[in-house]
Amino acid sequence: QRFSAAYRFQQDQYAVTLQTARAITVNVFGETNLRGSFNMSALNTAFNALSVAGGPTSQGSVRNIELIRGKSRKKMDVYAFLSDPAFQFQFDIQQNDILYVPMAQKIVALEGAVKRPMKYELAGKEGLSELLVFNMIKVPASIFFPFTTNGFSAYLTLIFFCKSAANAFADLNE
Repeated sequence: QRFSAAYRFQQDQYAVTLQTARAITVNVFGETNLRGSFNMSALNTAFNALSVAGGPTSQGSVRNIELIRGKSRKKMDVYAFLSDPAFQFQFDIQQNDILYVPMAQKIVALEGAVKRPMKYELAGKEGLSELLVFNMIKVPASIFFPFTTNGFSAYLTLIFFCKSAANAFADLNE
């Protein structure tokens, strides 16, 4: 305000350029390929910090990552970021923020006639219908094996990775 009191500029008479952004330290721990403190530009997001740390390990969660700032905790979901890249801007980082990647809890491998055969992590009460949505498969909720899509018969093979095989299918259908 002191500057504007002494000088009067028109809109096209000045330009402001940011030469360098301030460097901050972000601490990353849990199930990541690299753990520790990382120095990075304050213009980055928590997803950039996760990338600098080498991403989650094969046992690390991609659905329940936590950005910890003091006493507040925000949950990050990589699947939400993949479906909407603008999602990352909700997770700006500040000096001494902590990024924690816990162990994945419910992992399901989807194989067969699907667009993306791979392992998926299901969060919370997600079940088989959400798993199929990740693969853009539209089937009636009551029909799982076999089904018809685009006039072709398709079969799914689900392989469950959880602590109790007896509860695996029950967990998926909640």
